[in-house]
Amino acid sequence: MSGDEIVVRKYKRFDYPALHRIFLQNTPHYFEELQAKNFSEFMDRNAQNYYVVLIGAELIGGGGYAINYFKTVIISWLMFSPQYQNRGFGTMLLRQIIKEIRAEKKPALLEALSTQHTQGLFAKLNFTLVDVKPDFWADGLDLHKFQLKLKTRG
Repeated sequence: MSGDEIVVRKYKRFDYPALHRIFLQNTPHYFEELQAKNFSEFMDRNAQNYYVVLIGAELIGGGGYAINYFKTVIISWLMFSPQYQNRGFGTMLLRQIIKEIRAEKKPALLEALSTQHTQGLFAKLNFTLVDVKPDFWADGLDLHKFQLKLKTRG
């Protein structure tokens, strides 16, 4: 795989089976199996705000966002195949998502609801941990709520 181009691009419908496999590869360490329905529903409503990462032709992960009723951007469903975790791809993807949000002049408050396993990723990009709820997602999967206020231009 060395020498293959790394690409971040918008999600396309045919990417879903690969993303679903990645979801399953991350169950139960990052996700609880019952969350598969939530992921599917998220993709039905927010596919236009989801990005995938490819190395050559191989889809290795993805992530996206939604905007809630309070006009807060919610970073959602960041996931990578286990062999590509902790290699900088999450940081690269999250930076791209933030760049897109800024370019589209989306609301300036970003939130991420994740687990204790992603604390390093969000800290690296200056998100603040604002809440923890033990065993929220499932036994041993705590809710960690992160926030980042984007600086507005002008």
